[in-house]
Amino acid sequence: MSTTHLFFVNNSLKISLYDQISVPCFSKHDLIYLTYDFDLLEEEEDTSYRDFGNLNYEHLVGMVYQVNWDEIFTLLTVDQQTAFMTDNILRLYDATVPIRIKRASAMVQFKNQGAYRG
Repeated sequence: MSTTHLFFVNNSLKISLYDQISVPCFSKHDLIYLTYDFDLLEEEEDTSYRDFGNLNYEHLVGMVYQVNWDEIFTLLTVDQQTAFMTDNILRLYDATVPIRIKRASAMVQFKNQGAYRG
């Protein structure tokens, strides 16, 4: 079975990268991502993000096999099942997808305060 996945953007020329990562041992669904070049105001605060480009695939596969996924069938409510899945997926992300921090520069804070005349 084939499906179509759409990204809606206002300028297709700003798409710099798109790809699909298959993780068959974890899900029947692929991770589909797109890198889009857009104008962004400079932030005064540090920004953190997950660096999927440096996903440790081998470690992820090993950890997926360590989780007792059958436990979900013993849970009585949808809330418990959702919490089980969320907790395990977040734990897998935390262990295999590094978090990067983009530091805000002191100059941006200075410029945004209106004191910069350069």
